[in-house]
Amino acid sequence: MKGSDQVMTEAQLPPGMDAPSPKPVRDRIASGAKASADVEGELRRIADRVGGWPQLRDIVDRLAEKR
Repeated sequence: MKGSDQVMTEAQLPPGMDAPSPKPVRDRIASGAKASADVEGELRRIADRVGGWPQLRDIVDRLAEKR
């Protein structure tokens, strides 16, 4: 790994900044490809935590309005 290939971890970044996604993830998102299985699994867990898909959609819609 070259010095230019290194990425700061979230612990090294100032508060309020997130570490960038790995390049394969950024490439997948940019290409419009389907979400990976781990993302889908995480969304299913979140939907279960909030009481189902309609509730999750409501939360996402409200958050999107704030942007």
